[in-house]
Amino acid sequence: MSVHRIRLRGPWQCQCTEQGIRWSRKFNRPTGLEGAARVWIAADNPRLDGVLHLNGALLGQMTAGEDAAKFEVTGRLELHNELILIAAKESAQPPLVLPAEVSLEIVDLPA
Repeated sequence: MSVHRIRLRGPWQCQCTEQGIRWSRKFNRPTGLEGAARVWIAADNPRLDGVLHLNGALLGQMTAGEDAAKFEVTGRLELHNELILIAAKESAQPPLVLPAEVSLEIVDLPA
């Protein structure tokens, strides 16, 4: 089993909403996905509690202080995707840094 990691660094859009601080980022479906390959979205070392959405559908929650929140998204990926992370607002100003390192993990499973 091999794992290929694609870090979703910039560009993230950030805004304060009634729900909390909302970060959004668009990305394309990874190329070369074949057979038994699985794709996960991982939010590593979250510093705030929050929720993640992919293309308008809730993926799940992340909890501050946990190692990672991971969600399998293989069947949910479209050609063009939008990932949204909403975290609780702790102050009037949004943090300048995304509250977790977010990445795609492509896992090639043996056939």
